[in-house]
Amino acid sequence: KANHMFETALAKTKETDNNDFTTYHSRRLTESATDVIIGYLMLRDAKYSERKKVVAETFIDEMLNRVESRCNFIKSSNLAVVKHNKQILETKEETAVSK
Repeated sequence: KANHMFETALAKTKETDNNDFTTYHSRRLTESATDVIIGYLMLRDAKYSERKKVVAETFIDEMLNRVESRCNFIKSSNLAVVKHNKQILETKEETAVSK
């Protein structure tokens, strides 16, 4: 499930074909990919230990929420934030100087 959510968010990022959009979401993508890989490794190790199985289940329950949240944010994003980032992030001092 987490892998599918990640793949969908990654596809959304790629289809925009916009480097700024990709950069804007790169941390969310990296953290989600890391969570998916760690979850996979924990499940692999859980086959050999009941304790590791409990740890993996706990991690995956929490990880699914994190990945879902990040991926939904990416999928619901549009290019407006990227297109207008300088105006959105401009401080009052910068505004006063530019006028």
